[in-house]
Amino acid sequence: MSLAKNLIYRHTAVVLLTIVAGCTSTVKSQTLPSSSPPVVPTANPATPSPSPTSAPAVSSKVMHLLKTKECIACNLKGIDLHEADLTGANLTDADLERANLSGAILIGADLRDAEVRHVNLSDANLSDANLDDADLKEANLQGANLTSANLSKADLEKANLITANLSQATLNEADLKEANLTGANIAGVNLSAAELEDTIMPDGSIRTTRD
Repeated sequence: MSLAKNLIYRHTAVVLLTIVAGCTSTVKSQTLPSSSPPVVPTANPATPSPSPTSAPAVSSKVMHLLKTKECIACNLKGIDLHEADLTGANLTDADLERANLSGAILIGADLRDAEVRHVNLSDANLSDANLDDADLKEANLQGANLTSANLSKADLEKANLITANLSQATLNEADLKEANLTGANIAGVNLSAAELEDTIMPDGSIRTTRD
């Protein structure tokens, strides 16, 4: 073979090898994974912790009651009015079921036809209050001052009247079934027209209307 041909063959081989090498490099660059850094998931923004439960705002009815001493037929279920001064308040037909009125001052208050079931009236001052036909079933009146209060036709079934002062109170046709009057002051009280059935009297004896 002549020297010229030999040089041509060598040159052609080099060119072919260069082309093959370039193609191989291109394929590798397409198949290899990207060298960019992995994406780090961004943490979710911190959920703000709930703010402490704020004390419930005093209802407008209660504000009105404390200001004007009047809340006729109001719904005051479960309200906390312990030691509140409600002297002479008009609470006719109000719903006070399960309210806390312990130590409250209710002198001369009008609670006619009021719903006072399961209410805490321990140590409350209800002297001269009008509780005519009020529902006081299972109310806590322990130590309450009910001097000269009107409890005519009141429902006091299972009421706690331990050590309550009922002197001169009116209990005409009141329902005192299973009420507890242990240690209560009933001086000047006429119970002849009251309904007594398994009622615990001030001396601890149990009395019924039939006795």
